[in-house]
Amino acid sequence: MIEQTARKALDEATATALNQRLEKDWTKISGRLKAVMLPYEKLYNAMKAAGCQLTGSDLGLDSEFYRDAVRYSRFIRDRFSMLDIAGDSGQLEEFAKGCR
Repeated sequence: MIEQTARKALDEATATALNQRLEKDWTKISGRLKAVMLPYEKLYNAMKAAGCQLTGSDLGLDSEFYRDAVRYSRFIRDRFSMLDIAGDSGQLEEFAKGCR
């Protein structure tokens, strides 16, 4: 697990450059994302209509186990994802509290 996490770790210079680029180009980047995103409600309703499980509870998972999976799953893959962004920016813990 340590090797997986180390592969996606950013050194200070790379992290600084990435943060500067995000700050400089955020309007452009977020605009491109918004152009292809579907609203949460549309996705949720489509999945519900299809009979999909929508929560950890729907999957038969204990709520605390599911919250832990949301909190810590980012550490088992070497891919940088939205969970890493949420965790590194201090927002993942609050999000995980709402998981059921």
